[in-house]
Order: sequence, then C-alpha cells, then structure tokens
Amino acid sequence: NHNERPQATAIGLAVIHGISLPPGVFGGTAIDDLFLNRTGLSSEEKPELLALVGLRVSSHFLITRRARLVQYVAVGRRAWHAGESVFEGKQDCNNFSIGIELEGTDDQPYEPRQIELLAALLSELSQHIPSLSTV
Repeated sequence: NHNERPQATAIGLAVIHGISLPPGVFGGTAIDDLFLNRTGLSSEEKPELLALVGLRVSSHFLITRRARLVQYVAVGRRAWHAGESVFEGKQDCNNFSIGIELEGTDDQPYEPRQIELLAALLSELSQHIPSLSTV
C-alpha cells in the first residue's frame, strides 16, 4: 500500500490521523491487518470490519495507546494514507507528506505518552527532512 513518490517531490507535510479498529477498541491486530492487507482475517472475527476488506491504505507510522512506534512504510516512499486530498492548493497529499496514525478516537483524549512520542518523532523527522515544515 505504497509506491514511489513522484520525482523531485519534497516532503513538506506531516498528516496526523486518529485510528481505532473496530471503532473505540484499542490494542489487537486490526490496524496491522488493515495496513498489511490482512483485513480478511479480522473481518471474519469482527463483522464491523467487513467494509475494510480489500481497502488498500497504509501509513508511515503508528503510535499505539501504549506509546509503541510502528513503521509500516519507509519515509522515502509514498504511503497511501491521505486519500483524495488537497493542502494549500496542492493535490494528492500522499505525494509530499508523511502519514502518522495515533491509536485513538475523536471523543477520547490521547495518552500523554503518545503525544510525547509524536513530538519526538516529528523532531527526529524534521532533523532528517529539512523541507518538513507543516503538521
């Protein structure tokens, strides 16, 4: 669920999403299953994931509720995390962004350790990717 970035495309944006699969459930393998195309395994056990079968998405990084950092896609590659998107007039944010998922929901606070790890990750990325300027 990734491919080459377009040539001469600078990474300038970090896109941060919240994710939990099934919704509101933390831990387990469902996020890994989704990003690694194993959704058939989870959907048999969890019918609410049936709509995700065959969906091809990924992210560069996931920060779990327990503040574990997982990398799915190399930073130099284009992860399929932003879908049809536009940022500051530029189409297809996947081309010029890093995708970071935080395990969580819109209606519950993220864990302080997740936020600390996110800040550390963004700091590290910005040291290696000077063009990364927007979160």
